[in-house]
Amino acid sequence: MGSGPSTSKSTFIIGDKPVETAFMAVTELIKVANVGDIVELGNNLFGIVTQKVGDTCKVATSVNGKIQEVAIQNMANEGKINNSFDKTSAPYGSEKVVQNARNFVGQIVSDSHSFVKKCRNGI
Repeated sequence: MGSGPSTSKSTFIIGDKPVETAFMAVTELIKVANVGDIVELGNNLFGIVTQKVGDTCKVATSVNGKIQEVAIQNMANEGKINNSFDKTSAPYGSEKVVQNARNFVGQIVSDSHSFVKKCRNGI
């Protein structure tokens, strides 16, 4: 992986971090996702990775319209990293992204996609 942007059929990379990956099993996604990443789940939900411990991963996402922090394994069977807005809007640091996401816990949102963009990129 180089220092400039490159693309392939399944991954877009800036520097040495994947900005976007192909869909994969959640067990594989947990291995490659980092705290603060946006994940797009197979059921068309978006979330922010808030915690990784061993083979477990928590995300802040919309559950019945309300932001909750839940185990990603309980939400979907597949997903992908989707930090695509990093291409046009610099992301906050991972600690700030997680803080932003956790500040939304308990709030009602109409769109998980808008929620994650606000948390990670401020847009």
